[in-house]
Amino acid sequence: MSEKKKLTAEEIKQQIFSAKDIRLEEFKVSEWDTTVWLKALTYEERNKILEASGIRTTREENKPVDVDQVENFVMSLLIEGVRDSNGNQIFNKGDIEALSKKSASAIDKIATALMEISGFGEELREELRKRFRRE
Repeated sequence: MSEKKKLTAEEIKQQIFSAKDIRLEEFKVSEWDTTVWLKALTYEERNKILEASGIRTTREENKPVDVDQVENFVMSLLIEGVRDSNGNQIFNKGDIEALSKKSASAIDKIATALMEISGFGEELREELRKRFRRE
């Protein structure tokens, strides 16, 4: 039985950096009678969305997340993560008003799936489920 070659630190780093680790998953949206593809966010994209929505700061200060922060977060998540089958972005900031008038159920399902494939922790997901509660 041959022994597996041990990789050097540089070889491991190159293997990691060259890995195709950003998933694109097919997602049926029954409310819209269509299929979209969900792109797992990169670490950088995820952090930008958390920063831009103010959720990261709010959580660090141990304050409740408010509805406006969640709205910004969810719309940013959809803009960044919803793609066509070729990986092209479907929505942009100009679509926020029209998106906000669409099915809350569909948007919630998509946002939840994007959070799951993008590695958002259960604590944040639970916090966002409570989004309509104002304190």
